[in-house]
Amino acid sequence: MSVADSVLSTDSADVLEFGRRSNCSMQSMSRRATPVHASTPNRRTPSLKGSAKFMRTLSSSSKKSEVDAIKNLIQSRLLITETGYDPDDDVDFMDFANGRISRDTDYETDLEMDYEEWIAEDTGEIKDDDPQDKKYIHICNATGTIPASYFLRHIKDTKFRMRYHGLGPLGAKAISVPLKENHSIETLDLEGNWIEKEGAIYLSEMLKENMYLTELNIAENKLGREGADAICEILYKHEFLKSLNMSGNDLHDYGASKVCEMLQKNTCLKHLYLSHNHFEELGAFCFKEALSHNENLETLDLSWNHIRTNGAVAIAEGVQENYGLKTLNVSMNGFSDMGAEALGRALKHNRGLTKLDVSHNRISEVGAGHIALGLQTNDVLKELRIGYNPITTDGSMALLMAISKNDMSCLTRLDLSDILVSKDFKEEEKRLIRERILIIKHAGVLADRDAINIMHDPTETFRRNPFEKLKKYVRDAGYRLVDLFRDLDKDQSNTVTKEEFTRGLKNAGVEITSREILQLLEQLDINKDGVIDYQELVIGDKDYRRSLIEDEQCPDERQIQREQNRITRKRSQMLNDIITV
Repeated sequence: MSVADSVLSTDSADVLEFGRRSNCSMQSMSRRATPVHASTPNRRTPSLKGSAKFMRTLSSSSKKSEVDAIKNLIQSRLLITETGYDPDDDVDFMDFANGRISRDTDYETDLEMDYEEWIAEDTGEIKDDDPQDKKYIHICNATGTIPASYFLRHIKDTKFRMRYHGLGPLGAKAISVPLKENHSIETLDLEGNWIEKEGAIYLSEMLKENMYLTELNIAENKLGREGADAICEILYKHEFLKSLNMSGNDLHDYGASKVCEMLQKNTCLKHLYLSHNHFEELGAFCFKEALSHNENLETLDLSWNHIRTNGAVAIAEGVQENYGLKTLNVSMNGFSDMGAEALGRALKHNRGLTKLDVSHNRISEVGAGHIALGLQTNDVLKELRIGYNPITTDGSMALLMAISKNDMSCLTRLDLSDILVSKDFKEEEKRLIRERILIIKHAGVLADRDAINIMHDPTETFRRNPFEKLKKYVRDAGYRLVDLFRDLDKDQSNTVTKEEFTRGLKNAGVEITSREILQLLEQLDINKDGVIDYQELVIGDKDYRRSLIEDEQCPDERQIQREQNRITRKRSQMLNDIITV
């Protein structure tokens, strides 16, 4: 039983008797200059009814009164060893110092306890030297946050991953407090916890004191502009963080300016991921300035943003002036041919970039040609991803020929996903693979017949009248319309069923698709009885002639298609000129 329990749990009479007997014990000690040993072997052992074992037991009085009583008791230097003590008892005493008496028997009383720590614990305070898990529980109780057992179990790990746990701002505050002094966690992944700007501020305060964290992932956390400000302000002179992921945080161009200001001052950050942040032209110009001054950044991910035309040119110009960047991801933006041309110029001068991803950027065969022009002299790029762009077979061939002509090329992977290639491309690919270590990914070889169809708009058959193909066949064969009808009417019933119509056109070799045949049948079968008679065929011919007269007032779609083909041929010629330079 503790000293506090002995005092607080007895009645007033017991307390007086307790103090009297204790004073007698102290007076007896003062009369003896040296410890007294037992005179006979059969000495009496004192009873241990009032052991001085210190235990925490709450009394009916308030906690404040109990704490005050304990403090007074400690300061009075009063020691109670047992109740019913007789000064004539034959007991050996060893020492009396600091208000503590020990006896030379098998039983020892342990009062060596940190009273200040115990008092601080009961009064709801937390000390700096408390363990990290205790600090976490304390801050959770203070903020009303439910403690995460996962955090407590992995607080000593090197890599801590806690994605989509719903921490929120207060949860971020709770884990930030113990992380200030954590020496184990080097990689902290808190993606998708919606910590918002308040949580970003708590994490920034943690980064001030933590010198062991090297990778931080706070993607998809709704940081916004204020959250970006808090993180970037800490990283101005931070010397330990090497990788930062702030993707999907709605930073916009304002946040881009803060990030770029940090990049111009920070000399330790190596990898930065900023996809899905709605960066546009102004943000792109900020990154141009950052890339022109920062030579330490090795990875930059700007995918899934709104960087187009002028912004794409600005990014390419920044890459051209940079010599430290090794990986650039600008996929899913909209660089188009203008941005591709600027990237081609950058590849001629840049001597550091090894991986480039420009997939999903609306780059045509002309833009691919400009990139190919840069590949002819580039000797450092190892991986190029340009898939899911309408570069056609000409653009893919231009890229391959540029690699083939450059004997110093280090390119080992060319990604042309979802892009069809020609037979010539396939032959050249086989030759290069025999000579070099090169992996090429594409959508397959385009057959000759498919090559004809791919040059046309897939919706063209729905806009053009399929009766035109029928008339063309009649003219080429020297038939009259009645002659065609007789050929189709095999049973001489003066009507043509759908089966007879379809079989007759295919046997005649008319270049018409099955979809166009169905459309033509729907157009000619005026009374919807499922068969076509000669009168309906004549009416269809008249309608076709009338449509030609009406189309004279507006551009013919065939003329539009011919103009598009002319532009395509011009582009192909320009592409050949680029490759042969």
